[in-house]
Amino acid sequence: STRQRIQRASRPWLSSTRSPTMATGTRVEHAQAALQKADAVCFDVDSTVITKEGIDELAAFLGVGDRVAALTASAMGGSVPFHEALAARLDVMRPSRKQLDAMLAAHPPADLLTPGIAALIARLVALNKRVYLVSGGFRQMIEPVAAELAIPPTDIYANSLLFDDAGDFTGHDPAEPTSR
Repeated sequence: STRQRIQRASRPWLSSTRSPTMATGTRVEHAQAALQKADAVCFDVDSTVITKEGIDELAAFLGVGDRVAALTASAMGGSVPFHEALAARLDVMRPSRKQLDAMLAAHPPADLLTPGIAALIARLVALNKRVYLVSGGFRQMIEPVAAELAIPPTDIYANSLLFDDAGDFTGHDPAEPTSR
C-alpha cells in the first residue's frame, strides 16, 4: 500500500535489510521505532541469529540427540530449573574439545546464519548501535558466528564449556549469568 511504502521510505535503514522471504511480525512499527532509538541491540542466537539450536546440533553430532532432546523437553515444561537442565544435558553429551572443534568445522557459521541477519547487524553497527549476542548456548559455538558478523567476543554473553589440558570436558562455568 502507499502508506507502507511511505513508512519504509522514512526508515530505509531497516527496510533495506528485509528479505522478500522473511515473515512479517505483528508489531513491526513498534520494533522499528525501538531499533531507531536504541543504543544497543541484543539478539538471542539459537533459532534467531542462526537457524539451528546449537545444543541440539552438538548432541546429534555426538550421537546423543534423542537423549538430550528428551531432557530439553522436560525442562521446557518448567519442572526443572535451567541450570539443572543444562548440567544434565552436558552430562549426557560430555563433548571433548576435539569433538567440539570437529562439529564446528562440519558446520561453518556462514551456513547457519538466518537469512538477512548479517545485513541487519551490519546496518545496526553502521548506525553506531552496539550489538550483543546473548544465549543459553555455548560461547565456543557462538564465537565463530560472532566473528562472521564482526561482533567482538566481549559482546557475547553465553555459557562457557570447560576442558582440562588434555581437552576432556570438565563441566561448564557456573559463574556465567546465562548458566542460571
